[in-house]
Amino acid sequence: MECVQLCEKIKYYWDSHVIHELSKYIRLPAVTPSYDPDWKERGAIDSAADMMAHWARMQGLKGLRAEIIHLEERTPMLFIEVPGEVDNTALFYGHLDKMPPSEGWDKGLGPWKPVYKNGRLYGRGSVDDGYAFFAALTAIKALQDEQIPHARCVIMIEACEEGGSYDLPAYMELLKDRIGEPELVFCIDTGCADYEHFYLTNSVRGYFSGTLKAEVLEGAVHSGGAGGIVPTAFQALQVSLDKIFNSKKGKVLLHSAEIKIPRERVKQAKATAAIDGEKVYLEIPFIEGVKPLNKKPEELLLNRSWRSAMTITGVEGIPAMEQASNVILPMNALRLSFRIPPNADPYVAAEEVKGLVEEGTPFGARVSFEPCEFSQGWSAPEMSAWLRQAVDEAAHCYFDSEPLFIGEGGFISVLNLLQNTFPETQIVATGASGPGSNPHGPNEFLHIPTAKKVTCCIAHILSEHFKSIK
Repeated sequence: MECVQLCEKIKYYWDSHVIHELSKYIRLPAVTPSYDPDWKERGAIDSAADMMAHWARMQGLKGLRAEIIHLEERTPMLFIEVPGEVDNTALFYGHLDKMPPSEGWDKGLGPWKPVYKNGRLYGRGSVDDGYAFFAALTAIKALQDEQIPHARCVIMIEACEEGGSYDLPAYMELLKDRIGEPELVFCIDTGCADYEHFYLTNSVRGYFSGTLKAEVLEGAVHSGGAGGIVPTAFQALQVSLDKIFNSKKGKVLLHSAEIKIPRERVKQAKATAAIDGEKVYLEIPFIEGVKPLNKKPEELLLNRSWRSAMTITGVEGIPAMEQASNVILPMNALRLSFRIPPNADPYVAAEEVKGLVEEGTPFGARVSFEPCEFSQGWSAPEMSAWLRQAVDEAAHCYFDSEPLFIGEGGFISVLNLLQNTFPETQIVATGASGPGSNPHGPNEFLHIPTAKKVTCCIAHILSEHFKSIK
């Protein structure tokens, strides 16, 4: 395949069509149902699906069929089929729902206001994950226009990913016969550590959260009279936390989440760290004087992808400072968020936390842990020889560098679902969400030059997939 010619074609499509259409999508407040219970009445999600389906039909792809499927009481699914020179299937995944708008956008920017400047397209949903649909269609169109053969392509764009993809399993079951058994899956919803390399996600940590609560009194009492007599609820929380977390080392103390890191993942982390170096943490807004938990970039990469972490994300039972008074509070509670290794079981880990904190409680306090959310992690299967070569070629053709592999610290539940549904398939998880793109916060943007190159890499891999078919 001629890299230069294909690249120019894809750049042209992005500049002449995709940026304009993606801007139209940004204007739609298609907030995921988990944050917008009135999504159906608002109609933005349906409008986004309609807009994408119409655009797909207008691209002139041979035999394309675009359909919006509605299961009762569920978000819609955009399902697209493009015949290929062979019936072997490549599946593309993306989503069209968005996170809420959030505050703090810079002057002149806004969540539903597309702004294109300095190679960046600003607006909610630009990088998470509206561009995935356009990248998939553009890659296929470029191959067809250049008369480069490809396998049959199926594109699935769901509408509740930001809430955990709870509707996706039902659609996967409904459409399983139409999907077939894909040999290759593209998940265009992950990220990159910089905009100079082609990154593939090789793992995603698992996740669970829950509420740790400590109760010591029937009601609040004056701290002057009871201080030194009554153990505080926060003391009980501190002692309970010590059972599951070493605060000096920042280490989660769960046997069920102690996993030996695969040798290949260690090797890949070292290779990525050798190139990225301090980029691993430079984008994090540390205040002056604060340092990362480890000096070695490769260890930080492994911390983020293969070692457990715990964060306190919410507090209950403690008043705001302006409402604080001299009382010992009857109850304190913390929302705990745990990230665990990709192949650790979040349900087993949550039960271990529950057992540790509820047995032998400090001071006889009533301590409980109630888990509430779970997501199984994912580790990519070993690459076949053809895919490894195709990825390497694509990275050198379009990024002029070797490919890099990173593990995601956040959870992307769809990857585990896709792998379990199609256990024999090869999964290419990639994306353009890089430094500063801020997909869930203010000033979200898509780095257009990287999105173009990622599209080129997808087209290249899709073409090589066809060549690998015997």
